[in-house]
Amino acid sequence: MARHLVQKHLENVSGDLIAEYKDLIAQHARGKCGVYVLYNNGQMYYVGLASNLNARLNQHMKDRHKGKWDRFSMYLTQNDSHMRELEALLHRVLRPKGNKQIGRLQGSEDLRRPLKKAMQAKQRAQIDALMGDRVRATSGKRTSIRKIAATQDTDRSLEGLVDRATTIKGWYLEYEYTARLRKNGTIRYDNQNYDTPSGAGRAARRQSTNGWRFWHMRDDSGDWVQLREFYE
Repeated sequence: MARHLVQKHLENVSGDLIAEYKDLIAQHARGKCGVYVLYNNGQMYYVGLASNLNARLNQHMKDRHKGKWDRFSMYLTQNDSHMRELEALLHRVLRPKGNKQIGRLQGSEDLRRPLKKAMQAKQRAQIDALMGDRVRATSGKRTSIRKIAATQDTDRSLEGLVDRATTIKGWYLEYEYTARLRKNGTIRYDNQNYDTPSGAGRAARRQSTNGWRFWHMRDDSGDWVQLREFYE
């Protein structure tokens, strides 16, 4: 049976409990790990974690936080394996006045940059669909988009374009489609293999599609560009 993260909790109670009913609080919190919140006049003041909640709450009756809080909440957890990450997340979201540092999300990827690039690629695809062919500079070279677009899909082979399976994406209106371009030139979409970009595009959009313009792959700079731009 799966165990829940929070095993017990006590929310928004008077800080006087710690002094007047010290033994009762200790029965539940001594040696137990978890997250606690201190309040002052109804406002969140401080958020922290501890491997021994009872000892930490008693400590805050004497340290720099003394007299700055009047109520508290505590959340006893099953273990402390992710407590520091949880504390950092709470600090970033809640920004309590008593916490000096903003939590750092170790190992977490900031999605701002990839999301921005994906948005730009989607906008370019929409512009292409509305305005037709255009010429774009890529990696210092100018590639004739119109010339490539005029080439029949069956005249080109994707074999050898990548040295390992690579993610490709396509956008149309509010929808995003994801497939895998393999070393042998086939495209894997929805558990099916397709020999041409247009075949895979047709399967994704369920209508006739120019796959060379529809599918995008990251170039050396990390931007999403149309497959046709990888050929001169």
